[in-house]
Amino acid sequence: MKQLKTLLSVINVSMLFIATSCATFRDYSNVENQIAMGDYENASATLVAEKNELYSKQDAVLYHLDLGLLSHYANDWYTSNENLESAELAIEEYSAKSISQAITSSLVNDNTKDYAGDDYEDLYTNLFKSLNYVHLGEYDEALVEIRRFDNKVKLLSEKYGEAITKAKKSALSYDVASTGEFSGKVNFHDSAFSRYLSMILYRDSGDVDNARVDAKYLDDAFLTQKQIYTFPKPQSITHELEEVPAGFVRVNFLSNSGLAPVKEALSYEVYSEDTLLKFQIPVMKKRPDEVAAVKVALSDSEGNPLETIELEKLESIENIAMDTFSQKQSLIYLKTFVRAAAKAITAQAVNKEAENSEFASLINIVTKVSIAASEQADLRTSHFFPANVWCGGITVPEGNYSIVVSYLDVLGSVVAIKNYNVSAKAGQPNIVESICVK
Repeated sequence: MKQLKTLLSVINVSMLFIATSCATFRDYSNVENQIAMGDYENASATLVAEKNELYSKQDAVLYHLDLGLLSHYANDWYTSNENLESAELAIEEYSAKSISQAITSSLVNDNTKDYAGDDYEDLYTNLFKSLNYVHLGEYDEALVEIRRFDNKVKLLSEKYGEAITKAKKSALSYDVASTGEFSGKVNFHDSAFSRYLSMILYRDSGDVDNARVDAKYLDDAFLTQKQIYTFPKPQSITHELEEVPAGFVRVNFLSNSGLAPVKEALSYEVYSEDTLLKFQIPVMKKRPDEVAAVKVALSDSEGNPLETIELEKLESIENIAMDTFSQKQSLIYLKTFVRAAAKAITAQAVNKEAENSEFASLINIVTKVSIAASEQADLRTSHFFPANVWCGGITVPEGNYSIVVSYLDVLGSVVAIKNYNVSAKAGQPNIVESICVK
């Protein structure tokens, strides 16, 4: 009877470990195929229709981020803002709950927790809300979102400090004090994209002084964050604050390309107290971006060609995503190691009790398998933030124009073409935004 109880206790422990570890495959192919064709309206509709298949109840943040971005690309500014606002509020709520959920995550995998978003997702939610407000003509609200973005950036370096310190103390009991290969250092501290957008909004409202302040910070972003901005500062920025002749306006272009990184599992095998610990943590991996250049051709209302410019890279959201994830990654490493070690100790105790049992070999196998299964990495992340942002500008007389945005690959072949009509007016921002996901 005692041997049977021992076996049953092992099964119960193993089921606890395994039941909280399952990572479900989500098939986004229907949505992704529509995105690849540039059909963002139907992609949004498909996402809504397949919500229950693609998202669990712990994935509310992911759903609202994904739908918010697809709605933005479909020019549905209201729906985009509704969902991005819901995502931001949920991120705030779930982050506040993280202390109570940490009690659970010390025993089971992070997949059981409500997804609270990665830092770059929280940050760029505000910038895409800002763009929505620009398109809606609500420029003061657009500036509010930029300021909220900036405030979040200022808090980044301190966000996980206390949690990492506590995790290190817990890890010391298992002779582990380091964060593995993850430094936990965040290099990102200012965004050229946010400064560029703010500069344009201030400039076109007549507030040249604040526009100059943003231009200076934009310069500093490139000078002081070379690990992030691995490309030159756009030359066109030097012309953005030049005086525009009477009857002329500045038309600015923002083009998004590619998709931000996904997460993959990195497996570890570490010996601790004569026990082999196996666990996984998430690492970010960049996705291919076919776009190597973006050109804009401007024609008058009668179709006569006027000017063609090449846009320049302004922001690498993918670089910022990977950099800002580093702090969280070091915390995940420590917590996952401690969790795996604690489970190994539990397994050792169970195996010791079962040493003389006829089920000893089976018990040993079951506990080892269950521990490995329970430490699968949490690979959840949003799917549709762009990888890169490109910018440029043209000074033209007020009037109506046709615009063709061409996305080119490294060989100069056309990847995609987008057509727009714009009415360029003085006294307001004239921003043309486009997206190409290839």
